[in-house]
Amino acid sequence: VARKAYISPQGLEEAVQALQAAGYLNVGAEGALQLTDMGREHVALRRKRAATIEASQLKAFSVSELETACRVLGALGAAPPTGSAQAAA
Repeated sequence: VARKAYISPQGLEEAVQALQAAGYLNVGAEGALQLTDMGREHVALRRKRAATIEASQLKAFSVSELETACRVLGALGAAPPTGSAQAAA
């Protein structure tokens, strides 16, 4: 996880401890990590906020510009912005 997130192992351990202290994460047997109900709710809220902001920002672009950007992102192997369909509507 640390390698994919570009976080040092020390930083990852501190993040896990902070998430655990906040009640978002449990560390189970053998070090297995599990989101708590509160953690899942927090993730859902952050995703909703991000989608709202993304859709708001994408309104500045025309449908044609959004379609082109989505094609480029697809060609690069990236997922298009989740708010792109909403902004194009």
